[in-house]
Amino acid sequence: MRSLNGFDISSLSSLLKINRSVLIVLPLFLIGISLITWRLVAYGQQRTLEYQAIGIAEIIARQAGSARSVYSRYVVSKLGGDGFGAHIESGDKIGFVPLPAQFLKLFGREASAGSDGLFHYKPISKWNLESSQGLDDEFKHWAWNELEKQDIANPEQAIDWKAIWRFEQIDGFTTLRYLRADPASADSCVSCHNAYENTPEIIERRRQNGQETGKQWRKH
Repeated sequence: MRSLNGFDISSLSSLLKINRSVLIVLPLFLIGISLITWRLVAYGQQRTLEYQAIGIAEIIARQAGSARSVYSRYVVSKLGGDGFGAHIESGDKIGFVPLPAQFLKLFGREASAGSDGLFHYKPISKWNLESSQGLDDEFKHWAWNELEKQDIANPEQAIDWKAIWRFEQIDGFTTLRYLRADPASADSCVSCHNAYENTPEIIERRRQNGQETGKQWRKH
């Protein structure tokens, strides 16, 4: 069929159908591209935040370790030279200060309290000398086992410990859980911990937890 101007009416009808299809498909295509772009940007932002959180956690852990080392090297050693030193019951003894591990716990409490809820940390151990510093949730048990896999029975030098971490949903927030090894770097630290393992209180705690008694450590 021909029009008065010579156009093919059937062809014009097909063209109109194509144009309508384009008008329907194009917005859907643009919406799809926008959604993909948004997801990629959101993923990139999330990965950036996670990377920054891991970096901050490492800084906090290193700062805590440095504070404990300075305390041991300059405070405890000075008092030791004066005939006093550090003691687990320092509160009842004149001239004595908390053990380095106790100082680290107190330091962690103060730092966490002043962080406005952004982070908190404390020393923990499967072989804890203080009952509140044990492995009390699934992450701590899992992360501690992962750290133990890196241990060496008789290290001749410092072990290249790798931190163990993962992100969890806690109270509706994505939260980084981060566990870093705190190896013994001095013979005095080792001998102190080894001595406590032979005290009646710690022996009983190990038995209650189903752990071996009389464990002895080495440096690193």
